Amino acid sequence: MNNNCENNDCLCEVIDCLINRGVTGPTGPTGPKGDPGDCGCTGPTGDTGATGPQGRDGMNGAMGPTGPAGCQGPMGPTGATGATGASGAQGPMGPTGATGATGASGAQGPMGPTGATGATGASGAQGPMGPTGATGATGATGPAGGNYNSFAMVHQVGRVSVDPQQPILFETPNISSGITYDLNTGQFTIHTQGQYLINWWVNVRQINTADYEVDPVSIDFKEVLPVDTVIARSSVNNRLSRQQTGMLVGNAIFTATANSVYKFINSGTVTFELEPNESWAGSVSITRIN
Repeated sequence: MNNNCENNDCLCEVIDCLINRGVTGPTGPTGPKGDPGDCGCTGPTGDTGATGPQGRDGMNGAMGPTGPAGCQGPMGPTGATGATGASGAQGPMGPTGATGATGASGAQGPMGPTGATGATGASGAQGPMGPTGATGATGATGPAGGNYNSFAMVHQVGRVSVDPQQPILFETPNISSGITYDLNTGQFTIHTQGQYLINWWVNVRQINTADYEVDPVSIDFKEVLPVDTVIARSSVNNRLSRQQTGMLVGNAIFTATANSVYKFINSGTVTFELEPNESWAGSVSITRIN
C-alpha cells in the first residue's frame, strides 16, 4: 500500500483518513472560493463521429454571363401545309349591263275568280207618304179582363198555438179592398161575387207532449157561410215528430158568392205552434180574378 501511495499521495491520504478517522465532527463553515486552477493539457483526439444528416440545399447562385452564340445549324425539313384561310369579303357589284331586247308577249291567262260583293250602298231618301186608306170595320169586342178590385193580405209574426179543429188567427192585416178580415175569429168575408185566387203558407212546430209520437199535421181552407165545406187542404210530409218543424203551402181558385165567409183551421189531431221562419210565421193573400 505504501508503494502505491508514492504515486497517488492524495488518494492515500483520503483512504488513510477514512480508515483512521474518529467520530465525524460538525460541518465547518464554507470556505472562500479558491482561485481558478491552471488549464489542463489537451486530451488525445477522439474517434470520428458518425456522419450527420444532409443539410438543406443552399440558395441558387447568381446566373453566369451568356456564352457566345453557336454556329447556325442546317435547315430543317419543310412543315406540313397549313389550313385554308377564310374567304375574303365580296367585291363591289360591277356596272349594270345594257338592256336586252323586249321579248314577245305571252298568251293571255284564264280569267280570275269573281271578287267579293261590295258593301251595300246607303239607303235612298224616303218617298212621300201615300194617301190614307179607308177605315176598316170595327172588330168584335174582346172578353172582359180580370177584375182585381177585391183583394186582401194578412200575415203572422209571433208564435201562437193552434189546437185541433180550431181556427188559425193571423195577427197583422196588410192590405184589403172588398174583403174584410176579423182578427178575433180568423174569418175572411168576401163581399162581391166572383172567382178568386188564394195563396197561403204557414211554418209550424209539432208540440205534442209525447216524444215518441209522430202525428199528421195539416190545415184546411174552408167555406163557413153560406155552406160549411172544405175547399183545399195542405199537409207537411204527412207526419211530424215532437218539436219538429215543417212548412204547409197551398193555393186554390174558387167561386165566392156575395158576403160568403172563409177561414183556415187546424185539421189534424195534435196541437201545433206557428213558428217564425226568419221574420214571419205565415201569410195569406186573396185576389179576385174574374
